[in-house]
Amino acid sequence: MLTITTILFSLALARATPLTPPTVQLDSATITGVDGGTVSKFLGIPYATPPLGSLRFRQPQPLGPFTQPLSATQYGPSCPQQKLTSTDSLSPDLAAILASSPIKDTGNPESEDCLTLNVIKPSTATPDDRLPVVIWIYGGSAFEAGDTQSYDEMGTRIVERSIELGTPIIYVSMNYRSSAFGLLAGEDIDISALGDAGLVDQRIVMRWVQNYIENFGGSNKAVTLWGESGGAMSVTLHLLAHHGDTGDMFHAAFLQSGGPIPAGPISHGQSTFDYLASGTNCSSAADILECMRQVPYDTFKALVDSTPNILSYQSFNQPWIPRVDGLFIGNQPLKLVNSSIIANVPIVTGNMDDEGTIFSLFNTNITTDADFQNYITSNWAPGATADDLAPLFTYYPSDAASGSPFDTGANNTLTPQFKRMAAFQGDVMFQAPRRFMLEQFSGRQNMWSYLSKKGKTTPTVGAYHGYDMVDHTLEDYLIHFVVNHDPNNGTGPAWPQYTTASPQLYTFSDGKNMLCVTTLLLSLALARAATITPPTITIDHATVTGLADGNVAKYLGLPYASPPVGSLRFRQPQPIGPYRTAMAATTYGPSCPQQKLTGVTDIDANMQGIIENSGLHSVTNTVDENCLTLNVIRPAATTDGETLPVVVAFFGGGFNVGDTASHDDFATRIVERSIELGSPVVFVTVNHRVGAYGLMAGREAYLEGLGNVGFIDGRIALRWLQYHLPSFGGDKNKITLYGHSSGASSAAIQMFAHHGDVGNAFHAVFLQSGGPIPVGDTSHGQTCFHIRYVYCLLLTLSMLSYTSQSMAGAWLPRADGLFLTDAPMKMVNDGVMAKVPTVIGNVDDEGTIFALSSRNISTEDDFRNYVKTYWLPGATDDELAPLWDYYTSEDGSPFDTGNETALSTHFKRMAAFQGDFMYHGPRRFVLEKLSGKVNMWSYCTSHVSIEDVSFLFCYPQYHGSDFANNLLDDYLVRFIVNHDPNNGTGVAWPPYTVDSPQLYTFPEDADSAPILTNDTFRADAIAYLSNLTLTYPL
Repeated sequence: MLTITTILFSLALARATPLTPPTVQLDSATITGVDGGTVSKFLGIPYATPPLGSLRFRQPQPLGPFTQPLSATQYGPSCPQQKLTSTDSLSPDLAAILASSPIKDTGNPESEDCLTLNVIKPSTATPDDRLPVVIWIYGGSAFEAGDTQSYDEMGTRIVERSIELGTPIIYVSMNYRSSAFGLLAGEDIDISALGDAGLVDQRIVMRWVQNYIENFGGSNKAVTLWGESGGAMSVTLHLLAHHGDTGDMFHAAFLQSGGPIPAGPISHGQSTFDYLASGTNCSSAADILECMRQVPYDTFKALVDSTPNILSYQSFNQPWIPRVDGLFIGNQPLKLVNSSIIANVPIVTGNMDDEGTIFSLFNTNITTDADFQNYITSNWAPGATADDLAPLFTYYPSDAASGSPFDTGANNTLTPQFKRMAAFQGDVMFQAPRRFMLEQFSGRQNMWSYLSKKGKTTPTVGAYHGYDMVDHTLEDYLIHFVVNHDPNNGTGPAWPQYTTASPQLYTFSDGKNMLCVTTLLLSLALARAATITPPTITIDHATVTGLADGNVAKYLGLPYASPPVGSLRFRQPQPIGPYRTAMAATTYGPSCPQQKLTGVTDIDANMQGIIENSGLHSVTNTVDENCLTLNVIRPAATTDGETLPVVVAFFGGGFNVGDTASHDDFATRIVERSIELGSPVVFVTVNHRVGAYGLMAGREAYLEGLGNVGFIDGRIALRWLQYHLPSFGGDKNKITLYGHSSGASSAAIQMFAHHGDVGNAFHAVFLQSGGPIPVGDTSHGQTCFHIRYVYCLLLTLSMLSYTSQSMAGAWLPRADGLFLTDAPMKMVNDGVMAKVPTVIGNVDDEGTIFALSSRNISTEDDFRNYVKTYWLPGATDDELAPLWDYYTSEDGSPFDTGNETALSTHFKRMAAFQGDFMYHGPRRFVLEKLSGKVNMWSYCTSHVSIEDVSFLFCYPQYHGSDFANNLLDDYLVRFIVNHDPNNGTGVAWPPYTVDSPQLYTFPEDADSAPILTNDTFRADAIAYLSNLTLTYPL
């Protein structure tokens, strides 16, 4: 007979029998995970090629499809960790507190081969469930250390709790590179476009989630980014990256103790780069980076460990922080926020009350007022004057009762300046950036904010940085937010959205949660901003108040025409009457309606970033038909009566997308640079209609005289400027039109308008990668006017669609008989064009980015059918036959690269054809017809700003590279001022003539001076192609 003991023993054996481990299918591979009861874990999944050897410091290389079985049962090694300052100088209690916070050594195995991710999901989730997803980005020691294994318990707890709440979610975490391995900075990094590699690691994971999370039961359309400390700062940078374009990779953000950090240019890391180069004996190497890649890991890691860290005397002023690299981060984060550039997604952001206390534990030798003031001046604000800093020392007094931990009187006074230092550091890095972001964006998008005073009784450090991670205060709110994009759960005190009119914080205390309007001390940036008097001017009868931004003044969102809404949709713009009421011109107006662009998939993060920086990205600003506004940016010191040269810029975006807010950085940079050069200018940007709203074509549009209304918007803006430029100190008789890509084509269209009659609207033109495009009359747009209108508008005619016509899109300028009297190329051929000084040029490989949308063209027949169907449908087979010989599959663009960049069989051929058809051909055609009749200069750039291009699908002389790397800024300023791009020094840039068709050529080596080359490349091919386009326009 069985005894109770036997039964129990049998049950124990049965339970000990191994469970079937969970599996998931990725591509053709089976991935085996770990059974965790109610959750399943898939750990250590590689998402990029190991960044070893020659890949050290480089941008991450995405992996190909999964083809082999993978055991995903343990976490991958941590990425190399910065060794933190010892806590031996602290009391045992403080050392224990620090050890419980995220700021600590992980103690886990480390390796450069560390780019792995982890997925924790409900064990019952299936691919059909489409559960919300949260991507966790760890902080740790502010970009110096941290890993995913340390957060295994938290990730498991979050998923288990979501199951308990009846709203299951999926948790994803990743290891990413930090310190010198992921955030090395300096000139060599800048030139090689290797900045912020650790952040690009994170972006690669987001793309991986888009591709694979459905296999785990997750939805790639419901992804929330979540981070704490440096992780929250990382999330904020993703909100700001690529002009706020998320690429649909995430849809909400939850920020704990981190926001838009006050980071500067990548050059600010040069001193540490030089230190590492010297310590590795690489300073004199021909290629310093390559030399440092050869240094053994242990040797290099020891040298990195000797640099300052977050627990050093320098505190946050450390070498390893994200920097402005011009590709991933386009400008200083706070400037991007100030320019209203951020992803338009729901956001929760908040802080602990005493964020700065932990970071001030290692500044205890600062004991006097003089010590404090010297530390702020040297470590935080070396460029500020004594007058700038004087209010700061008043806002942050040495009185202990005013410092942090706040509301603790004279308690916790570790040293005479400790609480003062803690208050300042907490505000400058956490509270001020959070509030600044909320004040800029709340009201535009759903935002909630909190303040946690929990742990306030903790000796010395109070409600310290990281305490919310220790007590799990926010986890239920996080789950509600991941599921609903709203932290409320319908019970307890309602958490209202934050607005400037009602800046309420959901405040946690050791008692209960409450709402309050909390006034926090301000950082230096905000304190200074409070004392700045906004600039004003008078327009007609109205006082217009602008925005002060350093040494420039901005007047934004100025209406120049009646809103084209209701009965005015599609119609020509209606000029407005005089300004009569006071106006606040402090924010950009809404963008005009944008066409949805179809993304290009299956490319690496760096290439995706290049596409986004080329100008071919959706805007993140508010979109509205009431959009006809312009903006004026001028030197702040401009006085009444001045007549500064003026540039009027038209944005690019393929006539489908684009706005002025996205170009705030560029416009500001040009004005600031003009001031540095001693030749200040005024910069104007114009919002105008695009897509169907501005370029409707067809018989009906022709009969009603409604063609090209988007370009007529621009003409009306130029007319407005003739009346009002003197109010801004601008010279209405010295206006240069500027544009890049389709913006350059827009400027060129103004040269053809009204049969070339300028009417004093402008006096010179600077065209980057755009010109007189080969288009026909309005009848060429008939198809999209009729039954396929919505189809054309929303689906098939995006410039980056796999199945579309690429640049042969629906919404193009067309000859309408009124504004544009004939096809532009025919007008060039007839000499009908404004005769004004002109600069026009291209990058070498204009067509590569656009050819990415045609990678399914893999055979000779595919190529010929594509050209005949979309580009030259009227041409005969005999007329097309020479093209097949001129543009072969053996040669193409990127030019002069052999087979290294052949993405597909016909990719380079397609890139060469499209680049010549839309860019090089029209440029050379207009130069050959008009040079000699007017001063014209031309250029070509082979400038390379990316060190290693073997992993790119496009050589970096791509469409937009000259715009992205500021290559032509100084030449543009000189041309605006003098209508001549020369400055009297360096290589002279001669005017272009038929007898001497010289191009000012920017060589591959960024440090080399420009050279003169003859514009004779592909002479026969381009000449034949241009003649075909003259006969058969788009």
